[in-house]
Amino acid sequence: MTTSISNDQRQQILFQQISIYLNQGWEVQSQTEFSVILVKKPKPVNHILHLLLSIFTGIWLFVWLYLAMFSSSKSMTKMINVSETGSVISN
Repeated sequence: MTTSISNDQRQQILFQQISIYLNQGWEVQSQTEFSVILVKKPKPVNHILHLLLSIFTGIWLFVWLYLAMFSSSKSMTKMINVSETGSVISN
């Protein structure tokens, strides 16, 4: 048998989850009473740094090219819901 928790408890669980993700670099995109959508933007490639490293080492050019071509430019999105029983559902 599952028991429901109060709305205040559900909100407290949600705020705890939001806090965890904010500490990991996520940002709140939108929020309702018992759910939140978080987004994490990728870190851009520091081209100035890689240019200097390529000039001084030569071999770093291959690392720079790899990062420029294959580093993710898409934001990650995560949705978190807190159910009536207090279960955290995320995708």
